[in-house]
Amino acid sequence: MLGANKLSQVSERQMHRVRWVLTIGWLVMIGSLFWDPVSSYLTDPAAMFSPLQFDPDQCVQVQGQCLPQKPYSVGLFIFWSLVIPASILILLVFGHETWRRICPISFLSQIPRALGVQRKRKVESRNSAGATRYELVKIRKDSWLGKYHLYVQFGLLTLGLAARLLFINSNAIALGIFLITTIVAAIAIGFLYEGKSWCQYFCPMAPVQLVFNGPRGLLGSEAHQGPRQTLTQSMCRTTDKEGNEKSACVGCQSPCIDIDAERTYWEVYSKPGRRFVQYGYVGLLLGFFIYYFLYAGNFDCLFSGAWLREENQTTMLFSPGFYLLNQAIPIPKFVAVPLTLVLFILFSYGILTFIEKDYRKSLRKRNKTVSNQQVAHTIFSICTFFCFNAFFFFTSRSLLSPFPFPIHLLFNGFIVLVSTLWLSRTLNRSSELYTRESLANTLRRQLSKLTIDFSRFLEGRSMEDLKAEEVYVLAKVLPGFNQEQSLQVYKGVLRETLEQGNADSASSLEVLRPIRQELNIKDEDHFAVLTELSSVEPDLLDPKKRRTRENQLRIESYRQALASMLLDLLDSGMSLQEAMQRQRKQIQFLKLEYGMTSEEEEEVLNQILAGEKSTILRKADTLLEQMRQLAGRDRVLHNQILNAQTPVFKFLRLTAVQQKQQILTKQMLGLLEVLGDASEALELAGTTRALAIAVLPEILQTVDGSAQTWKSRLKPEVLAVLEGTSSSPNPLENSPLEQWAPNLSAADLSQTEVTNPTSATSEHSLALAIVLDELLAELDPLIQALALYGLNVLDPQAATAKAEQVLSITNPGHWLIQETAETLLSRNQEQMANEVQTLIAQVMLRGKVEKQTFQQPVVRVGSSPVNDIVLPSPAVAKHHAIFYLDGEDYSVLDLGSTDRGLYVGDKHLSSDRDHLAQGERICFSESADPSITVYWDKQPLIKKAPTETLGTLDKVMLLYESRFFRSLNPDALIELGRDAIVKIYSRGDHMCRAGDPSDSILLLIDGTAEVMIQRGDAQQTVGTVNVGETIGEMGVLTRQKRSASVISVSDYCRVLVIQADRFDAVLRQDPEVSRNLLVVLSSRLQSMTSKINTTWQVTQKGKR
Repeated sequence: MLGANKLSQVSERQMHRVRWVLTIGWLVMIGSLFWDPVSSYLTDPAAMFSPLQFDPDQCVQVQGQCLPQKPYSVGLFIFWSLVIPASILILLVFGHETWRRICPISFLSQIPRALGVQRKRKVESRNSAGATRYELVKIRKDSWLGKYHLYVQFGLLTLGLAARLLFINSNAIALGIFLITTIVAAIAIGFLYEGKSWCQYFCPMAPVQLVFNGPRGLLGSEAHQGPRQTLTQSMCRTTDKEGNEKSACVGCQSPCIDIDAERTYWEVYSKPGRRFVQYGYVGLLLGFFIYYFLYAGNFDCLFSGAWLREENQTTMLFSPGFYLLNQAIPIPKFVAVPLTLVLFILFSYGILTFIEKDYRKSLRKRNKTVSNQQVAHTIFSICTFFCFNAFFFFTSRSLLSPFPFPIHLLFNGFIVLVSTLWLSRTLNRSSELYTRESLANTLRRQLSKLTIDFSRFLEGRSMEDLKAEEVYVLAKVLPGFNQEQSLQVYKGVLRETLEQGNADSASSLEVLRPIRQELNIKDEDHFAVLTELSSVEPDLLDPKKRRTRENQLRIESYRQALASMLLDLLDSGMSLQEAMQRQRKQIQFLKLEYGMTSEEEEEVLNQILAGEKSTILRKADTLLEQMRQLAGRDRVLHNQILNAQTPVFKFLRLTAVQQKQQILTKQMLGLLEVLGDASEALELAGTTRALAIAVLPEILQTVDGSAQTWKSRLKPEVLAVLEGTSSSPNPLENSPLEQWAPNLSAADLSQTEVTNPTSATSEHSLALAIVLDELLAELDPLIQALALYGLNVLDPQAATAKAEQVLSITNPGHWLIQETAETLLSRNQEQMANEVQTLIAQVMLRGKVEKQTFQQPVVRVGSSPVNDIVLPSPAVAKHHAIFYLDGEDYSVLDLGSTDRGLYVGDKHLSSDRDHLAQGERICFSESADPSITVYWDKQPLIKKAPTETLGTLDKVMLLYESRFFRSLNPDALIELGRDAIVKIYSRGDHMCRAGDPSDSILLLIDGTAEVMIQRGDAQQTVGTVNVGETIGEMGVLTRQKRSASVISVSDYCRVLVIQADRFDAVLRQDPEVSRNLLVVLSSRLQSMTSKINTTWQVTQKGKR
């Protein structure tokens, strides 16, 4: 492997010289096919001392007759017997990167790029209306050619082999024309399309590379191991004036075999044509060699090399193409050749596809879990092994014919040895192993950044010497490796994974699961790190701007080229505008070459020219923009009059707003610390205070990793602004909703529809619908589930549609989202099947508005407590009016108890009735207080009977509303809620008995219960348990038996049961949970002590 690494690291300058030598040799060889004064001396039968001479008296029978032979061109021999076999050997042994770096046709295809004469197309700029720019034409991934190029390349390969059997084998002129045509085609493609489009989409050799390279050549390099990749694995490199190597990638294909061959191998597994190329090539190879037997009636022509000396090959096109059982078959050769190749291709593809399926079935029968990709990889590898040996079995006979038999054995033994070594190593590869090694290498790089002396633990080895599994073990057992350092390392791994395009923000949770397990990182920490990354680099997580390694190298190549072009001029004192104007043509050429957009160019310029302060201010602007959006969401969630006390919106504020505000605020404080007392710092501090007032006081008191509070780290002037003691004005005070949340524009609010007009018609309710829709697109599954639940509170019909959409996705998401969608969908469908007409009354009394809902046909109104709507006001009689169902609508009847009657809109009723309209207000005097505004709608029938069915999210919010569990983090609540069960007790049932084991904690969610203890022969009530209170938590924590009995005193009591072992498991997993519970229990004990002291003091006073 050392030799392989050295070979792959040969400098581009040296390889450039090698390419020139090979290209010149290639062109000389092609020239010799047209004019060759040398071959006659080397291949003539009379040239006895030449290894290339042949015996003209040797009879090589073809279709029962001796084949006429002639002296042949040395160029033919070099190309067919040396170049082609050498390319196959290079691919399997040294890998594609060696072949691609020396291929002459690939080198010649870049002539248009070197001359700057490539085809361009005009595109409209997205930033400026009417502005246009030019870019080189690129074969897009979603185009027909981008999808199906493997079929095109395999078809060209098949045509080339057919042409060889028909025209080219022994015809030097025909071969010369064929090679020149190929070169012209490669140059033409280089003009028509950017980058190495010839190699990636058209070259007939590409399928051969795909087959014989596999994941990696025997001595090939490993792009996913070692230092972070800044250069391609093979071609697309260049050097600057100082001789330093730079990437010249323009991102013409993704994934690209020239950047990481093994990654491409696994990612293109399901690409159209991939399986066809691998399995079809077996048939193509066999069909090509076996045709010699089908045509001649024996293998003598192939093994002797007589095919190289055949006279007048083209005159045989119409002669019989098959000769079987000493009988010529009257099918012309020009038909027989393609027919044979196609039939062999189809047969091999069919039989190998069947073998793959049968192998997969046999593994399943033996209960072996192997992915379809791994099954195909096994068959692919065996096919490559077979093709490599078969190729050299057929070709080596003629090449080695001048040598003695032991040489034949040595050569064939070498071929078998090489291919066996390649097969044994390749069969052990898998996509999972590649990913694990890639992550381990990323982890290695991040660990190396820590200020830890690793040499103490590695016994003289370096970090680079460690294998993947050893890196994971090191991360797990490293002494002094605390949680903060784990998060720091994980953050670096996550950032690099996203930058490299190995995962996107959505898939990173699953892709990095092995790393989290080794570093003991929780899922909620993953989402916190994602939020932190998005605060600094929002584009990193934007699904519309998913990064790829190819795109990253393309932009880096442009940055390096532009930097070398501008920095010398800037260092000489020239302004940026002058430097860019002087190099305008060269910059325009670079933009065309690398396909740079205006946004990408601006980003690169900022990276090259930005100073430290301007970089900090740009980061601050990014943070403030995100903080404004969070502040807008917080205001929308907080200002819902209807839903202010709904637990789901409280929980959403905590998880979707406040936790993110803490992360962003800490980031901003870090920037303020760097800015010191600069004028910009004061302005930023004022805006920060306005946007993060809910979390800022606590953060300022927090001690971070530096063992100092933010108060001690910030300048006094900045701290004064943050604490509000400065006279600086609040820049966002009394600002409209649109300024707090730019996404919630008036246009958005006017276009947003809520299907339940009786429950949400205000601007804030429409804004809430927009915020919930945004939260449904968040990465955190808890936030998504809460948003879906909140949407169901706001608008069940819209929530039903969203739930159906979630469940219809092919790749299921997190289990919590799936379960929440299923629960809501089932619940809503059940409720919709039992809908009844429902009166919604918004009752105003003494300036306060309360919503009341009724489903009975008659609703009584009056000041007496026996009424359904009780209005204790002098203006209202004891029995004043009734609302009654009138068909599908409602009417009101004044009962004539007072002379004032009723006021319905502009009408005055006295002992009369009136048909009501939606939203009509009924007053009891000329004053608007008290009054009742009525709506009605079909709503699910409210059931009085309890249910034992609750979703995990229902249980999580019940736990969150409990004082005992509220301090737990969301992950702990989810773990407890997922396993918690609901039990229902009737009046008089024992929920628990004194003396029983404390095996569970009970949370009362409906009804009332009494706590009883035994006093002699009687039981005495010592307390009452109300909704939201817990039972038995002290016994579970202290491992003692129940100290009292708890009995239901309601018609029914519904409790949530948390098993003690599950609760203990959560405590063990997260020490922070234990600390929070200690705070809660300490508070409760202090409260109980205070009550006992008060009772004792009262008792003592009574005795006196």
